[in-house]
Amino acid sequence: MVHYYSHAISYKVVENTNTGYIKIDIFAKNTPEQFKRAMNELNAQGVDSLIIDVRDNSGGYLSSAEEIISSLNIGIFKLLLILIHPPKGV
Repeated sequence: MVHYYSHAISYKVVENTNTGYIKIDIFAKNTPEQFKRAMNELNAQGVDSLIIDVRDNSGGYLSSAEEIISSLNIGIFKLLLILIHPPKGV
């Protein structure tokens, strides 16, 4: 069930899990705000892991992508490892 959808972001809790799923379709000026809204809602639902899907993302503002990455509080090196070497089954 999709809890929220805009032209930039949709998100949900993966059925029968505590995993949040956020799909980012474009890095628009308001995408960081939408991302924060999604994270707050998913946290309120008790998620303990997160999938951020940027497949088929059409691009956009680099500053929006940087703001989202910064909000995750993980190092860019760790994020790049996740993107380059995704866990099996993803």
